[in-house]
Amino acid sequence: MNELEKLIAQMLDGKLSPEEITDLKTRLQNDEDARRVYAEQCQLHAQLQANPAVKSSLEAEELIDQPEPVQPDSKTSRGWFVGAAVGMVAVALFAISQFGSPNPNPVDQHTLARVTPEEAYEEAEFSERGSLNRPPTNFAVVTPSRGETGKISFNRDVRPIFSDNCYACHGPDANTRKAELRLDIEANAFRPHGEFEAAIIRGDPENSPVFKRITSSKKSEIMPPVDSHKSLTDDEKEVIREWIAQGAEWEGHWAFVNPTQPAPPRSDWGRHPIDDFIAAQHEEAGLAPNPAADRATLARRLALDLTGLPATPESVARFMEDPRPNAYESYVDELLASPSYGEHQARFWLDAARYSDTHGLHLDNYREIWPYRDWVVNAFNLNQPFDAFTIEQIAGDLLPEPTEAQLLATGFSRCNPTTSEGGAIDDEYRAIYAKDRAETVATVYTGLTVGCAACHDHKFDPISQQDFYQFSAFFNNIDGKVMDGNAYDTQPNLVIPRPEHRELWQEIRGLYEKRNEAFSQLQKDRAEAFDAWLEQENPEVLADRISPHWSVELRTSEGEGDLEQGIDLPADIDEWGTDTAFTLVVDYKFPTLAKGEETLVASKFDGNRGWRLFALSGDTAQPKKYRLRFELISSLADGEMISITSRAKRYVGVSAGKKLPLTVTYDGSGRAMGIQLGYPQRLPIDGDLVIDNLTGDFSNATAVRVALAAVKKSTVKPELKAAENAAEEKADSIEETPMEEPGPALVFYEGVAPLHVLGDDHNAKQFRTQLAGPEEAISSFAKRKLKEYYFSAIDPETAPARDRLAEVESTYRYIYDLATISLIMKEKEQEAMAHILHRGEYEQKGDEVAANIPEVLGGLPEGFSADRMGLAKWLVSDDNPLTSRVTVNRIWQNLFGTGLVATAEDFGIMGENPTHPELLDWLAVDFRENGWDVKRLIKQIVMTETYRQDAKIDPAEYAIDPDNRLLARGPRYRLDGEVIRDQALFVSGALRSQVGGPPVRPYQPVGIWNAVAYSGSNTRYYEQDTGDGLYRRSLYTFWKRTAPPPSMTIFDAPSRENCSVRRERTNTPLQALTLMNDPQFVEAARLLAERALSPSGAIEQSPRSQIESMYRFAFGAEVSDSHEAVLHDSYLKFAERFQENPDDAVALVQTGESTPMEVSDPVAFASLTMVASQIMNLDSFINKY
Repeated sequence: MNELEKLIAQMLDGKLSPEEITDLKTRLQNDEDARRVYAEQCQLHAQLQANPAVKSSLEAEELIDQPEPVQPDSKTSRGWFVGAAVGMVAVALFAISQFGSPNPNPVDQHTLARVTPEEAYEEAEFSERGSLNRPPTNFAVVTPSRGETGKISFNRDVRPIFSDNCYACHGPDANTRKAELRLDIEANAFRPHGEFEAAIIRGDPENSPVFKRITSSKKSEIMPPVDSHKSLTDDEKEVIREWIAQGAEWEGHWAFVNPTQPAPPRSDWGRHPIDDFIAAQHEEAGLAPNPAADRATLARRLALDLTGLPATPESVARFMEDPRPNAYESYVDELLASPSYGEHQARFWLDAARYSDTHGLHLDNYREIWPYRDWVVNAFNLNQPFDAFTIEQIAGDLLPEPTEAQLLATGFSRCNPTTSEGGAIDDEYRAIYAKDRAETVATVYTGLTVGCAACHDHKFDPISQQDFYQFSAFFNNIDGKVMDGNAYDTQPNLVIPRPEHRELWQEIRGLYEKRNEAFSQLQKDRAEAFDAWLEQENPEVLADRISPHWSVELRTSEGEGDLEQGIDLPADIDEWGTDTAFTLVVDYKFPTLAKGEETLVASKFDGNRGWRLFALSGDTAQPKKYRLRFELISSLADGEMISITSRAKRYVGVSAGKKLPLTVTYDGSGRAMGIQLGYPQRLPIDGDLVIDNLTGDFSNATAVRVALAAVKKSTVKPELKAAENAAEEKADSIEETPMEEPGPALVFYEGVAPLHVLGDDHNAKQFRTQLAGPEEAISSFAKRKLKEYYFSAIDPETAPARDRLAEVESTYRYIYDLATISLIMKEKEQEAMAHILHRGEYEQKGDEVAANIPEVLGGLPEGFSADRMGLAKWLVSDDNPLTSRVTVNRIWQNLFGTGLVATAEDFGIMGENPTHPELLDWLAVDFRENGWDVKRLIKQIVMTETYRQDAKIDPAEYAIDPDNRLLARGPRYRLDGEVIRDQALFVSGALRSQVGGPPVRPYQPVGIWNAVAYSGSNTRYYEQDTGDGLYRRSLYTFWKRTAPPPSMTIFDAPSRENCSVRRERTNTPLQALTLMNDPQFVEAARLLAERALSPSGAIEQSPRSQIESMYRFAFGAEVSDSHEAVLHDSYLKFAERFQENPDDAVALVQTGESTPMEVSDPVAFASLTMVASQIMNLDSFINKY
């Protein structure tokens, strides 16, 4: 290596001295060969940086020098030529592009200009910061940190240094503070400190203890301390020196200061104040904005940004041919008015709200809260003002006479993960839930990490532990049980009855609640009677009750006839009453039913007494599923009829024409809750019938479906086996005898059969077995169930109240079970309080504090109530400096890929400073003063020249701003997984446009849910939908928190276990494999190919014409000659392969549930399908540009 090459190598490593910099510049100015060597070495450096494997190989073979590790701290050693990066960038981007798609931040090498070494040098400008091998890690390094006057800004230049290196010991946390010195508060930093005038002496850095300590050479004095493993660079020390010398002007943290609307700087570029602010940064950094993108590109960009779906060929054509001056604006308005707009915006919000269709902890059972999701979609489509949007979600239940929609909105705070795990402690989880809700609201609306103060004062932000618990107190006052009961409808909830039931529901609900409250109070008053009854129970009594002489008989009827003939009731029909307990199992073949239709499954009914079992067809969301309804009818002495009805909440997942055994268990209590509907998991063995319960009272599980028609006849005789401390039932197994002609079958148990539902005994007779042992052996769950049994069937004093309740309970349950449920908030009447928890431990309670906002934000203003309503109103008040900033920043992030503040989740001291602080404040004030109008905000951003720029990259400007933070080019980044999937469905013609409704279950790999589920979970097994459920927007996909949809998490979707306001973007092989192999995408590719074929399936057009059609469907524009050539070449290669393997062609096009088109040439069809898949894997398909 000669002297010139060594100089260049040292420059690339950031190790040149000032003299060497001058020497290198002189050589490059005067020597053409030197410039050539310079460009070649820059390119080699770029290749090595882009491909570490090659570098390692060359180092191993000693083909390149291995520089010694250095710390390029010196101000004089960090010089570098910006223009030197031109060659490096061009080669590096080419190398990156070779790794294929998907690329989280793609660059098309064809857009890079070819630059000669001479051009690279002529355009180069010397900069005093950074080096080629140590790219800037902080945006402050990319942009000049000082204005034209050279003035140091505390917020921009000094505070980041202090926060990174000093605040851990000299910040807000009193527990870790050293020397009683705080560098986050002005008064503390400038007050007398020990023997010194102050820790920082304005205008005198050399005598300021802070500066002396950071520049000390003594290990015992230097700050930060050696054992902290932190150190300041020479540049950082110089910034602090200059700041002190300039007078150490202090500034409050920018985010805690109320925004004011600055006047936009003057600019010749753009048509909006937003453009003026952006242009000012361009000029300061020496950048020139890109020209506007063409209309086809803008049409697709706008459609993806505003609706999450691509533009159709028809809409692109209309837009491109529209001669009106306002054509662009009209197209924007059209997209904002689309129902898809609300669905797309809701997706971002649901990440923040941590929305899920399951509880999230332990069993992770189904939770019904999807109406809240639909409320969010509707709110965005209606363009509800963001202040109202906020108030209704935080405190809609506290509004005067809240509407159903306002109550639904409070589901925001019910989306947190919950549990009902055995051994879980109420106090612990009450604190966990309050912490989660407080953190979520703080992140979403203030961009502050308040949760860091749960165990101690915040290490960096001025948020004390007391501040945190005062804030969490707003959410520590919820009226409802802490444990979710593993139920879908955990209280408090909102019941949304069917339209035809609404009027009756209003009447019956009040009556039911009044009578239920009276019955509950009577039970409390009769607690001693229950205890006395419990003491009277003994093993002798148990033996008599637990071993009745019951039998099991199974008979079959001939063919598909009336199932009544197959029933052997334990009593004559004229002796039938609602106190007759039994268990029934019927094997049933489901017919084809119209929507809302009901059919009789089985009955024993003489017109005034007996029972009937009905099957009800599914609704629009569940077209091929059924629900069950069971009805008991009894006649009283006075001739009055009593009807007890129970309706299954869950659907039976079975198609018409298929058989499934169904179960009914009734305990003789005379109450609807005594009826359990389900279907068996297996044949009765050892006297236990394991049932999957559908009524919602018990946990649910997916059944192993068995054909009871395969059993001919058997009898089970139970016997009691007593032990010292327990009693148990046991019975022989049922014998299986194949039938010659399997037909409908019935099993009837006299009395309540022993039920084991997911490992728990749930009927009173089984609980009594515990009473044979000592009192301490009785579980709290069993005791609770026994109490229910006692008051529902035994206690004579509560019978009148119980009967009055039973009169309305059947109708109440009937409407409730058919209704849609959504979890909501409900406030207790008492004042919102919380205890400060030492180290965040629930059992270490400290002082009790009232609800309030952090002191740094001023506390709740006078007149604001200390509850969630007061909090909600403060969040959107002029007194809060954060909500409007945080909100406009997230919307900017959604459109440009990165916010003006990159750390959307952290506007605190450790968060990134805004790249355009004046623009952020201008937007925040404008948003607030114009009615918190979200559509208006989005429209004014997309109308700017900044947004409309072409995304093509200029290498020289890329070197200055690689992450496009200064926005001298259009946004370009990989789409989120939901958008990629929705786009594939849309362009293939498969996407169903229905808005709202229950969650759906599209294609998913087998076993994912099972791998993370407990045996008792009703989301243990993934039951894939059929029909429309496979082709809905990803927004509606069932979200199991412990196993989110894999095709979305692979593309960095969060699990929604916590609030998420910013997604990461990664690039992994699994993403490419998903796009190429997931049945959803393979089927979409086949459907896209079908769109390019003639309706008859004849291969009439040339492959080129069909490729052009598929490309047009995918992008809304015509394919270029170069792309068409590549795609056609692929087609020929696929056709050659399928000609050799025609079975593979057939197998390919049969992927998915939809029926493939009948075609005249299967090989051509399969080849087109593969080309369609190739189109859907293009960078330009999975990226926005």
